[in-house]
Amino acid sequence: MLSFLIIVAIIIVAMLVWSLIKRQRDKTEKTSTSKLSLDDLSQGGIISITGTDYLVEERNRYSAGDSEWFEVKLTGEGSETWWLGWEPSDEEVTLTAEIEFQELGITPADLEIFADEGRGEFEYQNLTYHLVEVGEARYHRQDEPGGDEMYYWDFHDDSSVNVVSVVQWASGAYDAYAGRIVAKSLVEILRAEAEEDFSPYRNIKGIISDE
Repeated sequence: MLSFLIIVAIIIVAMLVWSLIKRQRDKTEKTSTSKLSLDDLSQGGIISITGTDYLVEERNRYSAGDSEWFEVKLTGEGSETWWLGWEPSDEEVTLTAEIEFQELGITPADLEIFADEGRGEFEYQNLTYHLVEVGEARYHRQDEPGGDEMYYWDFHDDSSVNVVSVVQWASGAYDAYAGRIVAKSLVEILRAEAEEDFSPYRNIKGIISDE
């Protein structure tokens, strides 16, 4: 009987020790995740914005003088593509999707006038957008050195919630993006980088369920 009680006691102690270790490990993992920031993101990371999960396909950098800002290309379930952009010191981010430049109803000549005058506005989808910033920068895809020269025009609507951005490349081509401003606190980082078996072509639903 004594031997049986000793064995039971050993089992109970072992279970308690394991429970404490697991609790501490979970606490450490949770703390580690909570300390992650957008600056930790790289290809293969997963983020959640207001409950919707996105896979990070690539991370890019922009530079202009001493200033830097970043973006990640996101893919959601259903293969829709979004772009999340931020500056390290800002408390807000932009979430945009690419649109056709022609949809905006403005021309390259209009953009030149906006740049020269430092102001300008246009109507898009029943909202009035106003120029808030125009400048020249370099685009570093996947943080590559050197980068590509580009010009950009950023517009906000009257509420400063909806945004439109236009980019002109050295080739003369124009890209346009439309979306909204989101509080950085609403972006949750579920995973900062890729796992060993990461493939950018896997469906995000499969990636989440594999976790």
